[in-house]
Amino acid sequence: MHRVRSARGVPVSVHHSYVPADLAPGLDERDTVNQQLCHVFERDFGLRMKHVSERLESTTLDPGEGRDLRVGAGSPALLLRDVISNESGTVFEYSSIVFRGDRVRLHFDYEL
Repeated sequence: MHRVRSARGVPVSVHHSYVPADLAPGLDERDTVNQQLCHVFERDFGLRMKHVSERLESTTLDPGEGRDLRVGAGSPALLLRDVISNESGTVFEYSSIVFRGDRVRLHFDYEL
């Protein structure tokens, strides 16, 4: 799944999510633009987040990401990689999110 997120009409992040098809059949038919993916997983597929492993690192944008974010390839960015699993330990989402380096401030709070 490929999504571009914007704030006030300016694209700020590119999301790539990889989901095992057998765990979320018909996911491509759900509204994942106006709804958080985690809410769709829990409500429609019974996949509730229990454990999230994240890595954040600096990077630069590749040409496709630069095009999606309306800045040049090679521009500074932050890359967040997630592995998300449920209570039984089944991983149901792998994701990478690339944030424009000049437009974001990240803050993380989790209560799972």
